[in-house]
Amino acid sequence: KIVKPIEGLKKVSNMFLILVLGFGGSILVLISILSIRERKYEIGVLRAMGMKKGKVGLGLIYENIALILVSLGIGLGIASLVSGPVSNMLLQGQLEAKNNDMSTVMVSLGPQSAPDPIDSINAALSADAILLIALVALLLGLVSVIIGILYINRYEPRKILTERN
Repeated sequence: KIVKPIEGLKKVSNMFLILVLGFGGSILVLISILSIRERKYEIGVLRAMGMKKGKVGLGLIYENIALILVSLGIGLGIASLVSGPVSNMLLQGQLEAKNNDMSTVMVSLGPQSAPDPIDSINAALSADAILLIALVALLLGLVSVIIGILYINRYEPRKILTERN
């Protein structure tokens, strides 16, 4: 009875994680392709001046990693501030749902001490969780920028420069 609300919370958080990773990853790839497409002329000029495809791609990767690290710092800072109240709010919802489901009257056969219900959760991120979040963010970011680089490297510099409108 005590662990039931926590199990419900685990299911909700896992489902939320899968949805966020799926939708977030696809949106990240789309944004990366659009941003590289906006910079197509800049990349064409660099390539026309003699810069190799690899160096242009490496510059874009470094730029993306810097953005990811800044975003991770901001996001983890906000998450550490908000995680406690949000997890307690979700727990209260689970407890209310459990109390609504208990429509049967429990009969006690003698003196029994019921364990104290869980009323709050300590939702601090461990170092392992922060490392895992950082690795997933870097992986998603690198995949999205590599897809964008592959998209832009299909074009020759001359074609990029002549198609500018």
